[in-house]
Amino acid sequence: MKTNKGFTLVELLVTTLIIGILAAVGVASYDKAVLYSRASEIKNLVRSLATAQTAYFLESNAYPDSFEALDINLSLTPYTGSDEVVAGVAKADVVTKDNKFVLILNKRGDGWVASAAAYIGDGLMQHTGFMIVHSDPENQFPIGELLCVSTSDACVELFEAKKIGTKDGFNVFRLE
Repeated sequence: MKTNKGFTLVELLVTTLIIGILAAVGVASYDKAVLYSRASEIKNLVRSLATAQTAYFLESNAYPDSFEALDINLSLTPYTGSDEVVAGVAKADVVTKDNKFVLILNKRGDGWVASAAAYIGDGLMQHTGFMIVHSDPENQFPIGELLCVSTSDACVELFEAKKIGTKDGFNVFRLE
């Protein structure tokens, strides 16, 4: 009697197909986890920045003009790229971290003051970030609340956020 040692072609193809399907599902899950991790890091950076700005305001009764005035160490390097990274944001207002994030300390003559961060990499979160408004004379946005900001609908797709307005060409969403 002859015994078969090995696998048939059909068995090998089915095994390869199953491994391929599992790998595709795993990669998609991994990409989503990385996306949420980056969003969480941005939110934490903005909260730290907002806390430092609030502490500065309570001590000085004015908002700071630069990051150097804040009592905060975010291990960031000065931005040395183009004059405008995000619409309406001057180079002097921007600091980057590992070329992934843009942090913004935004103080304008119209009295509007915000802490913000944006992810500048590829994919769904490109041009998406988070913002805490400290002062808004037009009462357009809620003060002290963490908002999601995007040129696309990434805030809706990632966080099921609700649009509450626009600022400098960006859609502003309330996180629910």
